[in-house]
Amino acid sequence: MIVKTFNFILDNILFFLSGLVPRKKNRIIFGSWFGKKYSDNSKYLFEYIMDKYPEYELVWCGDIKLKEYINVKFNIKFVEYGTLLSIYYSLTSKYAFVTQNYKDIVQHNLFKGAKLVQLWHGVPLKKICSDMRPEEKRSKITKFKNNLSKKTYENYTYFISSSSENTEKVMSAFRDNNSKTIKIIQHGQPRNDFIVTNKNNIDLKNRIREKYNEKYGIPLNKKLIVYMPTFRDNQTEVFSFLLEQNVKVEKLNEVLLQNNTVLLEKSHFVDQSIRKINNNVDTKTIFNIGKYDDIDTQELLLITDILITDYSSCYFDFVLLDRPIIHYVYDYKYYKDMDRGFYYDIQEVCGGVIVEDFDSLISHLNQELNNTDINKNVRQKLKNFMMADELGESCKKICEQVLI
Repeated sequence: MIVKTFNFILDNILFFLSGLVPRKKNRIIFGSWFGKKYSDNSKYLFEYIMDKYPEYELVWCGDIKLKEYINVKFNIKFVEYGTLLSIYYSLTSKYAFVTQNYKDIVQHNLFKGAKLVQLWHGVPLKKICSDMRPEEKRSKITKFKNNLSKKTYENYTYFISSSSENTEKVMSAFRDNNSKTIKIIQHGQPRNDFIVTNKNNIDLKNRIREKYNEKYGIPLNKKLIVYMPTFRDNQTEVFSFLLEQNVKVEKLNEVLLQNNTVLLEKSHFVDQSIRKINNNVDTKTIFNIGKYDDIDTQELLLITDILITDYSSCYFDFVLLDRPIIHYVYDYKYYKDMDRGFYYDIQEVCGGVIVEDFDSLISHLNQELNNTDINKNVRQKLKNFMMADELGESCKKICEQVLI
């Protein structure tokens, strides 16, 4: 309690002191996933500005292992997370873009006087931020600290949104953060510009497939099923194809082999336990790609033929490609009641068929692989409801509104 109180006081002091430092008008700093990844909305906006706005100085802050991904040149810099240089560039940048919060770039918010833009990391089905815990369940001390901190050093200049429906949820989730002055850029997400623009780009998809073959050993000329689950706050028994019993794996293998298909499992970045495991199954048909740190989710979605997920926001992105989706919701009631909970009943915003047991999953996989796609209308309805403003112009619109 004492340590938390000290950090709370320190955060506020450092935030206000950071407002005394002059900021360079053409300097922009980026980070993603607490400095651990070069990915997501920050990555795609970073690369757009690098191409379209050469007059700006761009700085990416992250773990040293990410440096290889940054094309460093006179106006493009990489700084290591947690160093004095990262503090210096945080204090002197006029703009900052994040996908989680300011800790994507630096441990303490040093962005008073800067434009801090919350890009977030997807359209939520599960509850996020202030919506995760009802107000009545919070103690008075917690309410006081949240109100003080979020309206000061966790204050954002802009948020982004994919639709009017998404905007409502953003305003609710971040209501403790400058709720009276919230500004939302409702033109989609930078990462989805890539999907919308390249939906029918056969050459690009072939190049990505070739890269997956060379780097990860994924066979060419096979259909790709991708399993991408979300993470669990309250860790229960997490399903993985890589850990299933032999009898179940044999059923899956039979379907995959009959349909010239392989399955790629990409566990959530936060779920280290699944990411690090070795395959217990036939590696000719099932691959653990979650163990690789350089997988770009949007590239993966672009080459995916069928997506299996539970409650991950990746399926909202995938609906832009109009390809089959299967929701495997083996722990739906537990997640709804005991974990984060949901903004919607899964039936209301599903992207395809919903299954709760392994046998049903295999059965519907077999149907989808045999071209019995019966959920196109479901996907179109979902797209119109949740992703209506994903038109491939997110980066352009963000820059037009923020970089002024």
